[in-house]
Amino acid sequence: MLARLADHCSVYDPWGSQQTRLYDGPWDISVRDIDPSMLLARTADNRSQTATSWWAPARANVPESLSGEAKEAWLQTLKGVPEAATLIDVTGPNGVRWLVLDGIYGWDESVPPEVEPFHVDRCGVRYSLTSYVLHHSDLNAFLRWAKEQRWFGRWMPESHNFYGVFIGEYPWHPAASAARRSWERNDSDTRSPVPLLVTAATYTDERGSDGSLEDTVWGAVPTSRVLEEMGAVWSGNEFGYTRNDGEVVTCDPSARQTGPSCLVAKYSALKRYLDERLYAIVWTVLGEKLAMGPLTNGSRRYGRMDFSGVLTLEPGGVREVVMRLNYQLPVRRESLPDHSGS
Repeated sequence: MLARLADHCSVYDPWGSQQTRLYDGPWDISVRDIDPSMLLARTADNRSQTATSWWAPARANVPESLSGEAKEAWLQTLKGVPEAATLIDVTGPNGVRWLVLDGIYGWDESVPPEVEPFHVDRCGVRYSLTSYVLHHSDLNAFLRWAKEQRWFGRWMPESHNFYGVFIGEYPWHPAASAARRSWERNDSDTRSPVPLLVTAATYTDERGSDGSLEDTVWGAVPTSRVLEEMGAVWSGNEFGYTRNDGEVVTCDPSARQTGPSCLVAKYSALKRYLDERLYAIVWTVLGEKLAMGPLTNGSRRYGRMDFSGVLTLEPGGVREVVMRLNYQLPVRRESLPDHSGS
């Protein structure tokens, strides 16, 4: 029916515009609902609290029941925050080495199961890893610049979500044209002194009224440029991608295993790709420590500290170049209720 309508009717731009445009297919007007290439009804990722897994083996040590003064002291250091390299360079099943290219983590102070977490005071840690490919000749210039940056505000290019695209047609199909990404050039938004290639994107399929999904399905995949340059294609299995020899080179293990949604790349395949293209890879770390109050309070956050870091891959492994505490919000001791029992 859509084909017959398209042959005889005009398609107008949305938002009230009177300009007509070409009709490319049913994806063009967002009428496709069920992705026949995605068999999951939901993904296992729990974004409210990061579970430990082989691709997220480290976790923050969030203290419990601190006094107001102790909370203030905890906020002003990196104590308890996992080292970024331990979240990036990981060992998978059968001892295979993988590198996490993109991931978001969260850890909160534990509360009794009968207590609603948002109704009590607690501490927490938030952590975000983003990686970029760049020309090896640009590496030193980028690192010199990045050492002085604060990533707070997420103003750097990062993983983007795409909707309405079947996982089996990404990134080659016309429906995926808006999801394709290439090099990010220096402009007022990126500020980077050198071109960067974001490594990750996020497939998203939201639950609708047809009952085909139990919850939103999402997963991390490589950006189109990375896939094409690696010579990788969809494996036919959720978020896995393989080379011509059948080797799985990237995946998101949270498709079926409990843990954070992360894009992971097999170390040997990624290293081969970087060496063949004369590329380097860097990671930016953006995190924060929080002392939070109940939602019923006028201001949930009693205090916070954010930190920024930069890492790169060297022959000896992942090296942290810098990790800086960039900002502390002064915390009034009287605003931090004392639940330590003292």
